[in-house]
Amino acid sequence: MSSEAGPFRSRDRSKMPERPPQHPQSDDDEEILDTVHVSAATAPQPPPPDFLAPVASQAAPVPMSALRGFKSSVKIERLATLEGSKNYDLWSQQMLMVFDAIEATQVVVYGYRPPVTATAAEQAKHKHIETESLLLIIQVVSDQIMLQIGRHRSAHNIWQYLRKTYYRDTHLSFVHEIHAFNTLSSTLDSSQSISEFIDTFEIRWMRLHTLTSNARPGSFKAAYRTLLELEEAKREYLLASLVTHYLNVVDTLTKDHLSYKDLKVRLIGLAINNQLPNYNGSNNSNNTNTALVANNRQNNKARRKKSQQDSASTQSTTLATIVPGTRTCTYCKKHGHRFKGHVWQDCRKLKRDQQSKKARSTVQEKHYD
Repeated sequence: MSSEAGPFRSRDRSKMPERPPQHPQSDDDEEILDTVHVSAATAPQPPPPDFLAPVASQAAPVPMSALRGFKSSVKIERLATLEGSKNYDLWSQQMLMVFDAIEATQVVVYGYRPPVTATAAEQAKHKHIETESLLLIIQVVSDQIMLQIGRHRSAHNIWQYLRKTYYRDTHLSFVHEIHAFNTLSSTLDSSQSISEFIDTFEIRWMRLHTLTSNARPGSFKAAYRTLLELEEAKREYLLASLVTHYLNVVDTLTKDHLSYKDLKVRLIGLAINNQLPNYNGSNNSNNTNTALVANNRQNNKARRKKSQQDSASTQSTTLATIVPGTRTCTYCKKHGHRFKGHVWQDCRKLKRDQQSKKARSTVQEKHYD
């Protein structure tokens, strides 16, 4: 039995493919496998997202006052500080720009968290972005707001809280911003440079654009947003806000059909080279507006002279009314009659002459008829 089975098994093994030689498993390999199995089984699972509730602390959390002593790698000297609803729109726009630059928008604004399958490098990057954003936010809010956000422990929770608290999206605020933008020209005076005025113009423009970001399709805010996204409209609005103060310059630049960026560069260049007229219309270099200045001076002189005459006449009439001895009639004085003791409003000669003149005019009309 065994002799018959032996050849059969040997023939069967000859037909089977040869197995590669197996090396004995070392103790180090067994340790690695054990480590992998243990870490996969005991890997911490992230808690379910709760964006509005503060994160529960497992250990003693670092207080916000201590965190504020740290310095972010982002330079914050030129960033505006959040004071409340009055500047939230501009503050949020600048922060979105910063978050885009440091690749933190998804984490801070949308609350992104890496999945369980994320690598250690991805987890470390997310932790770095979260810490960097948190340290940045707490340095650009006022002390009063700092007290309000102290219970939150993530940049996303703070961002949501600030938006819910200070963002105002009402039709009244939008209309108010439109009015402030349309009257921007009246804010320009002789003490303000053209570059400062352009900065104010762009801030107002960006604020309107922000207020129309969530406009419903077909609404008047949506139509206004379409206008705000046109480069041509931005250029024309800037020129219109300057035409009252820089008439000749605006007329010249309008003919050149410049883009908004080129227009801005041209205006600032003219100001730097002292080729831009001042607020009152004069020019520091070539007196291009000499005729306009002379005309303005003549008009001002005529207005002052008329004002002085009216003031003197009013003073004379008032004095004659108060002091009877000073009552004089300008009509009688002009025609050589006795003019003291009465005024032209009560002059009988003036009334008689007016009636005679009217009668002669009536007779002449009948004659021609």
